Amino acid sequence: MKQVHPEDFDVATLMTAAREGRLYLQTIELTDDELLAQCQQEALAYVSAIDEFVTPAWRASIHELWKRVVSDEIFIPNLVMKKKRVMNRYFITAIVYQLQARNVYQSNETVNQLKLHLSLESITKKNSIYKSVVNYSVMPEQKKYLSALLANFQRV
Repeated sequence: MKQVHPEDFDVATLMTAAREGRLYLQTIELTDDELLAQCQQEALAYVSAIDEFVTPAWRASIHELWKRVVSDEIFIPNLVMKKKRVMNRYFITAIVYQLQARNVYQSNETVNQLKLHLSLESITKKNSIYKSVVNYSVMPEQKKYLSALLANFQRV
C-alpha cells in the first residue's frame, strides 16, 4: 500500500490502474466509538448549513447547543443509522424542526421547514429526507429533554 497525498494524486494513473485491474481498495471498518465521533462531526457540519436562519437570540450559542445535542446520551442512540452506519439525517432534520418550533431557527412565510431542508441538504427540490421526516418523530422523552435543555441553556 502507498499513501497518496493530494498534490501527488494523478487521476490518469488511477484510471489506468483500474482498467488494468491493478487498483485495489481496502475498506477500514470503524469501531462504534469512531463511527459515533464521525457522525457527531458530520451532524455539526450538516446543521452549520442553516446558520443563517438562526434567530438573533440564539446566534452566539447555536454551535454550543448543537455540540450538546449530538453528544447527549438521550440523542446518541438515534444519531447513527445502525444498519447503514451513517449519520441519521432524518433524526437531525427532525431535531431542526423541533428547534424551529421553539424559535431557535426562524419561522415565517419565507423561512419554513422546506427552506431549512433545502439548505441542510444543499439541494433545490424535496428529497426523501423531507418527505419521510414527517413520519420520523422525535421521541416524547427527547422532546421533553430538548425543551429542558433550551430552557437551561445560556443565551445572549
